[in-house]
Amino acid sequence: RDPEIASPMPDLLGLTAERVEALRSVERYRTLNPTWIFETVNASAECVLVDVGTGLGYVALPFAAKYPKAKVYAMDILPGMISLLREDAADLSNVECRLMKSPTSLDFPTGKADVVVTCQVHHELDDPVALLRECRRILKPDLGVLALVDWKEPAAAGKEKEKGGEHSTSQQNDSADDDKKKTSSRRFVPEATIREHLRDAGFFADAEEEHAAIQRHDLFPNHLFLTAQKMTMDHDDDDDDYDDSSRD
Repeated sequence: RDPEIASPMPDLLGLTAERVEALRSVERYRTLNPTWIFETVNASAECVLVDVGTGLGYVALPFAAKYPKAKVYAMDILPGMISLLREDAADLSNVECRLMKSPTSLDFPTGKADVVVTCQVHHELDDPVALLRECRRILKPDLGVLALVDWKEPAAAGKEKEKGGEHSTSQQNDSADDDKKKTSSRRFVPEATIREHLRDAGFFADAEEEHAAIQRHDLFPNHLFLTAQKMTMDHDDDDDDYDDSSRD
């Protein structure tokens, strides 16, 4: 690897080599298994999935390996992350890694994605509505689904751990105790605020549309998991001005 990648990376958000190793830790799978995301959105074997804020491909790589006929676009704002991800994805012909030009725009055509995933991204955003609006833009009308996973509020995470869930195990709960301690000192966005962001991004306009478009899935002890379906609205403008011909 390049020396600048092996050492603390001068990219955005102060990402360091230690943080990279933490992102690769197998312990994460105990409380945040990406397979459950695939199952929840009913992803098809030949779908188009866009992983926004992919990091080291925590969602993108296992999805691409499980569905070799699918097309996976892994996007991140950090050049160091994309460089590492390209190495890890070298054996997967169905993964394309793209560096985001800005935190609020996606280099992808309108209405072409079956699934868009943002995992552990929302609490990092300065303008979440702008990025969610872009996520909605690239989803297929009436069919596309956004899967949004982020930290729960610490109190909510504690209640979920006590309650357990469909996928809960004693090993998972032990790991959840460790994660809960970390979560309490981390930045999070309340669920109500995330729902407001989804509304402002155009996923729904009122309570009736919210009930139809937004679903909460209590699968993870320390993470909020919402899915948002792109429903065609009267005010939508689906004209696609995106030009893919300029890509290398």
